[in-house]
Amino acid sequence: VLCAGDMVAGQKISLTDSQLEAMWSSFQSTILNPLLQQGIGMIPTMGNHDASSQRTDSRYVFARERNQAETFWERQKNRLGLEFVDANQYPFQFSVRQPGLFVVVVDASSADVDRNQQQWLEHALSSESRSFNDCCVVMGHLPLTAISVGRDRSGECIGDAMQLTDLMQRHRVDLYLSGHHHAWYPGEVKGQRVLSLGAMGNGPRRLLGTQRPSDPSLTLLDLFESTKTARETTFSLKTLEPISLNSLPKQLSSKSFPTLDRRETSWSYGS
Repeated sequence: VLCAGDMVAGQKISLTDSQLEAMWSSFQSTILNPLLQQGIGMIPTMGNHDASSQRTDSRYVFARERNQAETFWERQKNRLGLEFVDANQYPFQFSVRQPGLFVVVVDASSADVDRNQQQWLEHALSSESRSFNDCCVVMGHLPLTAISVGRDRSGECIGDAMQLTDLMQRHRVDLYLSGHHHAWYPGEVKGQRVLSLGAMGNGPRRLLGTQRPSDPSLTLLDLFESTKTARETTFSLKTLEPISLNSLPKQLSSKSFPTLDRRETSWSYGS
């Protein structure tokens, strides 16, 4: 399972340590343990409600939440069924190689994906452990550009997204996977393939230019090694039926952010 963040309901300074611990404990018993007991691993990404990287005066605003998230995921690390390539800054940024899949997680739990992290990402994508026959996915909580109504504003998308986009294109990243905007949309921005995941729980939002909230959804990514092709199928959690690509706008546009074009959900990966 590739989880793009917001597993608990933090980002509130008044929450006590015991409340934060209780939320992570509930996530473990309700979501994580049932998956792991079925032999299904998970690659987590920190969201703004898990471990926001927002800073003021060079300090993390939600430092206690980051400490709690780090403690929780450190305890789970050896249970996740993952082959880590670089886990020095896990669970905030790390890389994993699974059969046919190379995943790099960045800390996009706020809009600030700084130069140090971009340098780390460049290094991670150049790893000798990466095979260019693998499907390469970069995953971060915030998207590169605006997806949904009410989140097409500063702070809700990665701040220096076009520099990050150029970096991913130089290193032939097949897909940038994000959450936060709570609306499913397979798109392409400045030539980079992206996937905005829909909310599975509360708070589905309206895509830009649409009138009704997106269905809560789950996206299945099938990789076909023999042909180096990928196929995405997104299921509505209301109907448990696939959602038609044609039900989505052909383009999402916002005054303040780059335009996002709808793309096909079957594509080739690797070099």
